[in-house]
Formats: sequence, C-alpha cells, structure tokens
Amino acid sequence: MQLKRYTIASLILILLVASAVYSIDNGSISFDLLGMHFPNLPVAFWVVVPLVIMYLASLMHMGIYALVGNFKLRRLNKDHEKMVDALRDSLLGVRERNYVYKSDAYKLMGKLIDNALVLPYETLRSVGNEKIDEALQLMRDVKEKKKVEIKKFHLSNTTSIAIENNLNRFERGEIDADTILARPESYGEIVCAKAYESYVKTASVGSVMKFKNFFTKGSLA
Repeated sequence: MQLKRYTIASLILILLVASAVYSIDNGSISFDLLGMHFPNLPVAFWVVVPLVIMYLASLMHMGIYALVGNFKLRRLNKDHEKMVDALRDSLLGVRERNYVYKSDAYKLMGKLIDNALVLPYETLRSVGNEKIDEALQLMRDVKEKKKVEIKKFHLSNTTSIAIENNLNRFERGEIDADTILARPESYGEIVCAKAYESYVKTASVGSVMKFKNFFTKGSLA
C-alpha cells in the first residue's frame, strides 16, 4: 500500500514538472554527453528523465532494505520459535538444551534459559502460546496424578515430569514392577527403585534375585 502511494505521488510530481517545463519551453534539444549522442527530444522530456531515474533508484533502494529487513525478521521469528521451545523444555525439566540464536536480542535470554529450570507459580494457567500452555497443562495434570499423554513431548526418562508421571502410572497399576524392572532404561533409576521396593514385598526369593542389581537397603524397609 505504501509503495502504491509512493508510486502515484512520484508520477504526479513527474507529470507536474513535465507540464511546467513544457509550458515554459516547448522546444526540443539534442546533446552529447560522455561520448554519447542523445537525440532531439522535447526539453520537458530531458528534465523528467533524472526524476524517473531517481524514482527507479529509490525503488531499488527500498527493495534492498525490504529484503534485508525480511531476512532479519525471519531470523527473529526463528529465534522466537527456538525461545518458545527452550522455555517449554525448561518448564518440563529437560536438561540437555543447547539452542543457537542468530539475533543479539535473543542470545542473552537464550543462554540464561538454556541453563535454568523455570518453576512457574501454580496460579499461572496459560500465556497464550500453544506449546507453553500444553506444558503448563501437563505439569498440572501430572501433579494432580491424572492420566496424561506424554509421548508427544518426547521427554527423557530422567526429566522430573517423566519420573513423576511414571510413578503415578505405577501407583494406578497401569504398569507393574516386572515391566519396569525388565526395562530400566525406559523408566530410570528412581522409578526402578520404587518398583523394586514394592516388588520385594511379594516376590519369591528367586524372582528377587533376578533383579538383584536394584537391591538397596531401602528396599528392605
């Protein structure tokens, strides 16, 4: 819209200058410049030629700046998306984070967030961003021991939210001790320890010895 207005205003100015010059001198002229011969054309035409050149040059100038601005905007948008992902990971307790930001505006905050965990107040329900709001909802649901779909977050079993959710599932009976102890890499040390404490109370000696690598003094309590 601004370019359209600029073009219309430029054309009006060129026409006004051409009309004014033509009303003063409607003759024609030819000349040589830098070894080039320019044909015999109205004086008004030669007067507006620099104006047309300036108009085209200004369009090129604006185009270059618009292109540079577009690249900067795209870079900011990408950094914004990375920042949102970093904030979500920080909320969910993901420790291995290393987002690389291109713009100076995000580098400082990004470095801080990559080395911190965000613990929001319980009163914070949403922020208007889908990814962050989903993370906040997941945190509330897990804390309230609700059944949740956590796979889409691709969380490691070492994250606090994944540990708490697996403990909830174990308490609800969705997974049993045998399943947990048979796949320790999928549940982590804390969940396995809890499962083993429960397992030794009812399992036979032979079964207990099968998972003896989980044995601790606490499991005898």
